[in-house]
Amino acid sequence: MTISHKAAALLGLCSLAISLGCHDPTEAIWLEGAGYRWELFNHRVSHVELAVDDDGARASIVGGTSTTGEPADLPDECDGDTCSEFPFLDTAPIQIHWVRVSTAKAAFGTGQASLLATADGDTVTVTIDLPREVRGDAHAVISGFSIDTDHELSGGENCYNPRFGWHPRRIALEILSVTQDGTQLSVEVAAVFEAGNSLEHNRVCVDDVVDQAQVPVLVDLVAMLGPMEAEAFEVSHGKNYGLDDDQPDPDLAARAVPVPLEDAAFGWRALDYRFHVGDAEGRGAYLRSLSFVADAAGQTASGHATNYSPGTQLSGFDYEFAGVVQAFSFDGEITRGVVEETVEVELAEDGTPVVYSYEL
Repeated sequence: MTISHKAAALLGLCSLAISLGCHDPTEAIWLEGAGYRWELFNHRVSHVELAVDDDGARASIVGGTSTTGEPADLPDECDGDTCSEFPFLDTAPIQIHWVRVSTAKAAFGTGQASLLATADGDTVTVTIDLPREVRGDAHAVISGFSIDTDHELSGGENCYNPRFGWHPRRIALEILSVTQDGTQLSVEVAAVFEAGNSLEHNRVCVDDVVDQAQVPVLVDLVAMLGPMEAEAFEVSHGKNYGLDDDQPDPDLAARAVPVPLEDAAFGWRALDYRFHVGDAEGRGAYLRSLSFVADAAGQTASGHATNYSPGTQLSGFDYEFAGVVQAFSFDGEITRGVVEETVEVELAEDGTPVVYSYEL
C-alpha cells in the first residue's frame, strides 16, 4: 500500500499540529497560595480545606470544640478532669490566591489523591487522563487540599475523640513524581501528619494517643503536558517566637525566589510545615494562622504560621517551612486573583464541617 504525496503532506500537518498545539485554547486553574487565621484565639487542627477548580473556590476551617461551641460527651469510664473540652465559637478569615492559564499548546487534566496521613506518612499514585495527545514535558501542581482529623485511632476507641482535632508537629504534602504514558499522567503524592502533645493536665487523654493519629488527606491536582518553560525552586525558612513576643507576618522581600521566566504562573509542588522543632517533650502546636503564598510579580514565596493567642497562649512557638515552587511560562494567557472571605464554623447534622463555595 502506498500513500500519495497529498496524503503524506496531510499526515505531516497533523503531526505538526500535535507538536505545536494547534488546538482551541484550554484552561486550568490552581493555587498560588492559601491560608487562614483565627480571629480570636489559637486552636487545634480539626479540618482545613482550601481549594480552587473550574467551579470556583471552596473553604472550610474547624479548630475543635473551641471553634464550634460543640459539647463533648465522654464515656462513663473517662475522667472529665483529664479529658476536658472548652466549647466556644470562633471565625476564620481566609485567603485563596488562584491563577488561571489558557493555552492551545498544552493539555491539562485534574485528579485527587486520597491518603491516610500518619507521622510515618502515606504515598499514593493517581492516574490522570489528558483530553488529547500533545508533546512536551509533564508536570503537576497542587490545586487544593483537605485535612480532616475525624478518623479512628490506630489503636481503637479511646477517651479522646480525634474529630476534635490534633496539635500538629508536622503537616506535609508533596508531589513526588510525574510520569507519562500516552494521554495519561501518573502522579505520585505523599502526605504526613504528625500529632504532638498538649502538655496540659486537662488534656492528658490527648497526649495518651497522639502516636495513634491517622488523618485523611485529600490533595487536588492539576497535571499538564506540553511545550512550556518550567523552573522549580526550593523554599526554606522559619521563625522562632518567645512566649511574650509579637508574631508579625514576615517581610516577603526577604523570601525572594530567582525566577528568570517572564509572565510566569506559579504553583506549589510541596508544602512542609514543622512546629516546635526539636522540642524535648514532643509539644504540638495550637495554630493561630497557617499560610503559604507565591507571588510571581514580586518573585517571592513564603510559608508562615503563628500561635499567638491573647490570654490562652501556653508557650512560645517556632516553625520551619520547606516547599517547592514550580514556575511555568506558557504561550497563552495568565490571569489571577484572590478570594478573601471570613469562614463561619458550622457543622452539618451528621457532624461534618460545612464547606463554603465562592465565585472567582
